[in-house]
Amino acid sequence: MLNIGDSVSFLFKEKNWLLKFGIIFFLSFLVNACGVIMDMVGNNSATYQPDPNQALLLLGLFGASFLLTLIYSVIGIWYTYEVVQSGIQKRATKLIWEYSFADVIKKISKYFLASIVYGIIIFVFIVIIVVIPLLAGLVLLAFLNSLTGPDGLRVATAALPAIALVLTCVAILAMLVIGSLIYMFTMPAYLRLIATNTFAEAFNFKSNFRIGRKYFWYFLAAILVIMVTAFAMGLGIGVLEVLAGLVAGSNQLLQGIAQLLIQIPFTMVVTYLAFFVYTRMIGNLYRNIITKESELKFLREVK
Repeated sequence: MLNIGDSVSFLFKEKNWLLKFGIIFFLSFLVNACGVIMDMVGNNSATYQPDPNQALLLLGLFGASFLLTLIYSVIGIWYTYEVVQSGIQKRATKLIWEYSFADVIKKISKYFLASIVYGIIIFVFIVIIVVIPLLAGLVLLAFLNSLTGPDGLRVATAALPAIALVLTCVAILAMLVIGSLIYMFTMPAYLRLIATNTFAEAFNFKSNFRIGRKYFWYFLAAILVIMVTAFAMGLGIGVLEVLAGLVAGSNQLLQGIAQLLIQIPFTMVVTYLAFFVYTRMIGNLYRNIITKESELKFLREVK
């Protein structure tokens, strides 16, 4: 269903694959590099006498970082849309300028607007399921304390560690359940939008939720593949950062250069996993779902 082999290797079989990868990698690296340089300048300002020029430099870096992040987010949406759709339609990906400007804007806008709508729905859901019960619980606890007086308050205070532990476990469990429900609810919606290029299809709630529930474990497996790989990568980067810190010592410039060098392989792997492997894997999964579900047969001929 996931076709992991194709997801990992498809990019290298395509024409201009280095350019396709290089565009999004370059943007990702610039965003990360701005963050590293801002940290380096900020640490330098904290260590030495404040310099107005450094404040201006930080302001300029912040502006550049904001602009780059905005560009990266827009291009990232398009990459996600294109690679997922290539998996659904079992075709090679295209460079952004191979489409008309209007077509690119439409795709980005549809995905962005659908994300906003689902973001509002999720926010309301979390408020109803989590925030309101939590506030009600706090009000009830305060009311009970007011009834029991000082002795009851002392008992409640002594029990706080146990209560905190229980509440933490409940919160973690609630986050996992809510996160799973949100994932089950939204992922098929985005895939249906991308498969059809039709904004309204993202809101076929009943069908999309049924697909999400039925194939939930496949969707979860795709996420886990990326999470495990990213975790292993994070450990490796952590080791490299410690080694770089030992070599550079207290030299801020050497530490900054080392961080920039470390960002190159880290950004390469994260970019490849996020924008090519995971997205293609999800597209492959949805293509297989389309072949199995009669209610999605209208998508079998969509190109």
